Amino acid sequence: MEKQADKLKKEVRLHLPTGLLLSVSRNDLLELIRAQDKIANVARDLAGLACGRAMNVPAALAEEFRRCVEQSISTVNALNDTLHNLDTLVGTGFIQSRTRAIEAGVDLVDDRERESDHQESVLRGHLFELEHGMDPVEVMFLYQLIDLLGEVADRAQVVANRIRIILAN
Repeated sequence: MEKQADKLKKEVRLHLPTGLLLSVSRNDLLELIRAQDKIANVARDLAGLACGRAMNVPAALAEEFRRCVEQSISTVNALNDTLHNLDTLVGTGFIQSRTRAIEAGVDLVDDRERESDHQESVLRGHLFELEHGMDPVEVMFLYQLIDLLGEVADRAQVVANRIRIILAN
């Protein structure tokens, strides 16, 4: 999927008008695309680590790990909804009511990213409690996996902040 994202990124860059008649600055759009691409790159790294090492989450952490994954996905889904609203906004000429809906979506992404940070913290704390009885190499890779999960949500927040910049301009 990351390869598909790169292909889409290239297509958009090649077909993005260079004229002055864009409703959003070309640079802002390119930065938005770059920030979105980083989400796909981190997701690829996360999947590569988990699958490449055939990682198993200890049963004692499985539920919290699942919540952490779901929270990260929820953050990206909130961003996706906001991006769809942004697309509609550009098509309607930046109507004020649509702008408020997008601002609310950006705020929701922020809230979900903060919750993702909290879930990561809880998960790290429980892993710390269990790590003495585990293989140290596996523990290190679990910490790395948790970090990557958090980075997916962090990158979604970066994209949301780019949307904020576009709205401000």
